[in-house]
Amino acid sequence: MNQKHQPLWKYVVHLRCTRCALVGNIRDDILYYRKELQNCPIEDDETRAFLMDMGIKALRRYFFLITFRSYLYCSSPKETRFSAWMEARPELGHLCENLRLER
Repeated sequence: MNQKHQPLWKYVVHLRCTRCALVGNIRDDILYYRKELQNCPIEDDETRAFLMDMGIKALRRYFFLITFRSYLYCSSPKETRFSAWMEARPELGHLCENLRLER
């Protein structure tokens, strides 16, 4: 993956998320779940698990938006499927699987 353009891909996704904010803003969702998790009592395991799950799902959606934008920039959908492009980059799958909301 061309690291020189990574900030551009993230910026483009950021703009698209902002334009769709009336429907829902994924960045706001991530921040919401992170803040709720920070404020959740440690002994409330059920709520903490729910907030963590929802936050990680939002992070993964955002991650895939960024990687899909990178895919569109780097290759042609007619030549390579997104799944094949991702399989050729196992480090991206590793990053996605290890996303966490820090307390």
